[in-house]
Amino acid sequence: MRKFIIGLIILLGCASYVQLKENSSIHGTWILQEKGAINYPKIIFKNDSTAVFRSEGDTIYRFTYLLKGSDLVLKDLYGTQETFHIIRLTTDSLIFKTLRENQNRQIYLKE
Repeated sequence: MRKFIIGLIILLGCASYVQLKENSSIHGTWILQEKGAINYPKIIFKNDSTAVFRSEGDTIYRFTYLLKGSDLVLKDLYGTQETFHIIRLTTDSLIFKTLRENQNRQIYLKE
């Protein structure tokens, strides 16, 4: 019984990272931890629901964003909408399952 309770506590603790809470703040500047990445090494989420994704190729992508459950919804200037699953969002880390054309896990730390 004791092992079951400990396992349940661990499981519930991990689950809290997956489900985003309203008070979780995505606002700020996030730095990708993959060295040498060309696409989106820096992402900025502003308080006015706009996001700026910077690329090493001198390209800047602008979106409006919305946190919906455990997902980030991005809409570009043409109205195209994309949804990306957030594995973890804390005050200092942001982990996406995939992000845009990057099909691998994307790990960001707050600047």
